[in-house]
Amino acid sequence: MPLAQLFLLSLPEVEFEARRTALCSADNLSLVRFDCNDYSVPGEHAYKQFTVVGSVDTVRFLVDGEVVAEHPRNWGKKKTYYNPIHYLSIAERRPNGLDFSTPFVDWHLPECFDVLRRRLETKADRRGTREYIRILRLLETYKLGQLARGIERAFRKKLLEAREEKLLLRTKKSLSTLDLLVLDELGYVPASKAGSELLFDVISQAYERTSVIVTTNLPFEQWPEVLGSVRLTGAVLERLTHRCHILEASGESYRLRSARKKIGQNREESVYLNIAISFPCNFSNSSVFVTACQIRKV
Repeated sequence: MPLAQLFLLSLPEVEFEARRTALCSADNLSLVRFDCNDYSVPGEHAYKQFTVVGSVDTVRFLVDGEVVAEHPRNWGKKKTYYNPIHYLSIAERRPNGLDFSTPFVDWHLPECFDVLRRRLETKADRRGTREYIRILRLLETYKLGQLARGIERAFRKKLLEAREEKLLLRTKKSLSTLDLLVLDELGYVPASKAGSELLFDVISQAYERTSVIVTTNLPFEQWPEVLGSVRLTGAVLERLTHRCHILEASGESYRLRSARKKIGQNREESVYLNIAISFPCNFSNSSVFVTACQIRKV
């Protein structure tokens, strides 16, 4: 063994990490100086003391052992590095800073962010700017790509909703031109909240303007189970039962009788009558009632 090796220290038990650690404080601009460069930290940590860990390629800033900021390491001198996200909490209180403050000058975001800001500010001006900044603050938790995809999905959903709303308006306009509206098998499938509200809207629009026929197998007391609201059901029935004819029928289903007849079963003849509710409708300025009855023999 060479003599020089006898004086060498043994290797450390843990892997050596090439880094430098220092204690530094943030100034009033939320900047921390490390190795002759200034790095930004979140605005709420201004004036606090940090443990700064500088490795070969990154600089991390810790408060009470928690990493609150991280920047790429720069080996030059007298440079300032801003992360715009660190200043959003301040911009939320002072929205004008979003356009004029130094940290935001070179901040380039995907186009969907510009579209979102224009829409919000068109609707609410200064409040729209604050709302936009609140959305930007989601970048404190999520990555830029995630938030951009979320905004684009919201735009697509809004576009679809607008198309559906346009189609709905056309449908309602078409229904308003009818002389007779038939709602068949009401209650066969329970309605959603939106569906119930839409049904009420259609019935309200037809009230004393269009004749309406409703067929159902449910007594009135069971309608809340279908429409989901006692109050909404009351409003619907109030309009349906005003100035109308109510026909109630009971008996065996003619479809069932027909099926039994086909398989050779002989039973007595029965009559099936549909339930019908009618509304007044004006024809040539005269008010008439339309009543629908369906009588079948099998």
